[in-house]
This record gives sequence, C-alpha cells and structure tokens, in this order.
Amino acid sequence: MKKSVNDYQFQIWYSAEDECWIAQVVGWPSIMADGASVEEAAYEIRASLALALKVSLEHGNPIPEPQSAGQSVAATLSRSGGRGMASARLAADRRNARKAGRPRKAAKVLAAA
Repeated sequence: MKKSVNDYQFQIWYSAEDECWIAQVVGWPSIMADGASVEEAAYEIRASLALALKVSLEHGNPIPEPQSAGQSVAATLSRSGGRGMASARLAADRRNARKAGRPRKAAKVLAAA
C-alpha cells in the first residue's frame, strides 16, 4: 500500500534555544522541520515528509510504517531496555518549560484540538 503524508503523525514543540517551533515525524526521526509559528512548522514538516516519501519511492529505499506517538516511545524504550529515555525526556521537558514559557501553553492548546 502506498503511504501518504496523511498516514503519519507529527510532534511539534517550541525550542527556546533555537527560538522556533520544531516538528518531527513520529517513527521517522530523521525528518524534521522548523518554523516561526506552529502553523509554519506543520506546513514545513508535511512538505519535508512528502519529499522524503517521493525520494524513497524513486530510489527504492525502505519507508518506515506510520506510528503513533505512543508506539514510537514504546519502541524506543524497548530498544533501550527502558532505561534513560524517560529521564532524558523529562529533563528536556523541564528545560523547555523554563525557557519557553507561554509558547508551551499554546502547544498544549493545539494538542488538545
């Protein structure tokens, strides 16, 4: 079955260090994009994924199966034996919350929608 951009989920978060919104494809971590707003980051990640799918099909490269955020975390924990990933993620969340302030609230509102 041919995969499309609509089959994949994205994670979008604010990076205070980079002063922009970062987007990443769940289950295909090498595909990332950024933008000045959540909407711009979402547009850019969809464009990046569309290009990656096209190039992978043209060259016969394997295309990862679409995953949900929960599946991605479970797979990562499984590979690492469940150690380290959770504490690193919590530390990153705390660091971003301290630096980002209000944009983090916007991300929660967007995620709830």
